[in-house]
Amino acid sequence: VDCPADVGEMVADRTKLGQALLNLLGNAAKFGGRTITLRAARDEARVVFAIVDDGPGMPAEQLATIFEPFTQLDASATRRRG
Repeated sequence: VDCPADVGEMVADRTKLGQALLNLLGNAAKFGGRTITLRAARDEARVVFAIVDDGPGMPAEQLATIFEPFTQLDASATRRRG
């Protein structure tokens, strides 16, 4: 976790934010590499989160669909990694 002490506070739905971060971290663990970093930073009035891993990534043309409901980009990675 990379979170500076001066990132401050934010107003958010704790349950929804936690669910979103856990889903993203879970995907990074499932499809990513060996190192996963959760970063938080202040961007004016917002707190911005980033999840960085050393996995293979995904093709740029598939990025537009990652937040579509019930979308799995490629089931072969799931089968290959368990």
